[in-house]
Amino acid sequence: MSEANCVVDDGNSRLVYDRAAQELESLKKKDFSFTFNSGGDGTETATLQMCKDGQVLRYHTSKPYPEGSLKLKDIDTNDVSCIVKLKKKKAINLNEYFAS
Repeated sequence: MSEANCVVDDGNSRLVYDRAAQELESLKKKDFSFTFNSGGDGTETATLQMCKDGQVLRYHTSKPYPEGSLKLKDIDTNDVSCIVKLKKKKAINLNEYFAS
C-alpha cells in the first residue's frame, strides 16, 4: 500500500488522483472510496482509497480542515485518473489540505 498522487484543481473543486500504474488499470468505479473522518475537535480529514479485492492499493488522507467544509458530489474515473468532485465552502482552499 502506498500513497496516491493527488493533483488539486481548487477552481473546479476537484481532486485528481493518478491511476496509471499497471496494478490500478483494472479498477472499476466501485473500487474507489472517499470518506470523511471526524477529528472530534471541530476538524475532519478526508481519505481516498483505491482497493482491489478488499486490499488497499493506494490511499491519500488530507490534512485536518474545519468540519463540515466539504461534501462529496461525485467520484468519476477514466483510464488514467480518479476524479473526486467536491462541494466546498468558499473560505476553503483545497491546496492547503490536499496538496501532496
